[in-house]
Amino acid sequence: MPEAKRDPDRYTIKTVGALPLLRSFLQRVGFASLIDRTLPKDPQAYLSVGQVAEVLVANRLSSPQPLYHVEEWAERAGVEQVFGIPPDWLNDDRLGRVLDSLAENAKGLKGDLCLAWAQRFGIELKRFHYDLTTVWLQGDYAKEKPGAMRIEYTKDNSWEAAGKGFRLGVSTFDDGRGEVSLAYQPLDGTEHTAAAAIQNMKELKKVFGSRVDPVLQVTDRAGVNAEVVATAALEGFRVLGPLAMNAPLKSLLQKALANNPPWQELSYLSERQAKKPGEQRDRYRAFERPYEFEHEEKKEEKEKKEKKKYAARLLVVSSDGKRKRDQKTREKHQQRIERQLTDLAARGKPRRGQAPNLLRNVSRILASYREGKFYEVTWEGSPEAPTGFAWVRVEERVREAQAMEGIYAVATTLEPSYSMDEIFTQLKQQWRVEDSHRILKGPLRISPVFLHSPKRIEGLIFVLWLALVAYQLLEREWRSKAPDPKA
Repeated sequence: MPEAKRDPDRYTIKTVGALPLLRSFLQRVGFASLIDRTLPKDPQAYLSVGQVAEVLVANRLSSPQPLYHVEEWAERAGVEQVFGIPPDWLNDDRLGRVLDSLAENAKGLKGDLCLAWAQRFGIELKRFHYDLTTVWLQGDYAKEKPGAMRIEYTKDNSWEAAGKGFRLGVSTFDDGRGEVSLAYQPLDGTEHTAAAAIQNMKELKKVFGSRVDPVLQVTDRAGVNAEVVATAALEGFRVLGPLAMNAPLKSLLQKALANNPPWQELSYLSERQAKKPGEQRDRYRAFERPYEFEHEEKKEEKEKKEKKKYAARLLVVSSDGKRKRDQKTREKHQQRIERQLTDLAARGKPRRGQAPNLLRNVSRILASYREGKFYEVTWEGSPEAPTGFAWVRVEERVREAQAMEGIYAVATTLEPSYSMDEIFTQLKQQWRVEDSHRILKGPLRISPVFLHSPKRIEGLIFVLWLALVAYQLLEREWRSKAPDPKA
């Protein structure tokens, strides 16, 4: 039978890809309906804010690179056939207005969506991992569209060098059935982790009210301090996270280690370590001791501040992997310092007037790494104008540093009913929120309409968050139904 000929006037071929699946899932998640419940549709508008937001989320998930030329993408991808929205309705003016509206109402929308999703998908709001991530906006897409920009990840902390950017604090809830980032905060680029964690607890408390108490906030290093603990006690949260090492904490740990503490081996193993033979695995050990945070609280009726103490649990952890890394770093830095000191000493007596340079060079070498404190220098001639120098490594200082290699402290306000093993396992799940950042980051090509103002950037962040939640909920559904979710 001859193949039927297609009339080009009657048929249009579209490569819709995963759009039908995404449309069905997004409607079940309720993006458009939940948003439009708070933001009623303008009677004169063809589309509601929720409908446009849903299409933008579908764009991000089905074609993750280009969030520019949305109208052209919609034409190619068959958005009209799948969503029933003509491409020319998705012009830059409408997208700009939608981003403005999302930004203006983001604060209330986030709370409503968080609780609605938790109820609809049975997400327990008992523990979340909080982490900060940086997203940068840089332009190098002149070929695609003049002036277009890209959101991308960078480790460069120089805002001037990296260009325009923003920080996000992301709260990823984990009930063991799949992580979902139900909340986020746009932050100033210089926001400290602890300050952001405090702000986050206060915002979530407004959302939760008395529905959930207590909630555990797990943070990365520098996310737990006296003010964080005080705020958690006030708002009804528990906290867990590593402590930043300072002189008082180091002294406390050194004393505790010197008293033959009762180490306990922990059961946690990373996926990478679990694949190794037993004798080659890097393990963790820990012991516990009581700890107190002291916070100065300002009383409104008094001019002076009042100090208040908060009890906590301190886990002193020894990591085989960290000890190996610390040892490797220490030895490498010692070699560099000693090589530079030896080369400098071999140059001989400095020329007239060059003695200050010798002093500066030796100081610079010793200050370049913290291992510089291992060395003592004796000067030939007068200390103000030396004619040479000799150096020696103080082995006692090296042994003191070796004793602390692989050691760090974890603090928590969880009750004694939680074992050290349970606490440490919950802490080590922090990588999951960090892993979710790849959805928020690029490569993401965006046209100037998305960056017309800070308000529109905030609207864009909201869309990226919606896409992240949709991705995570889809993963959660897969895990609940797949015979082997890891396959």
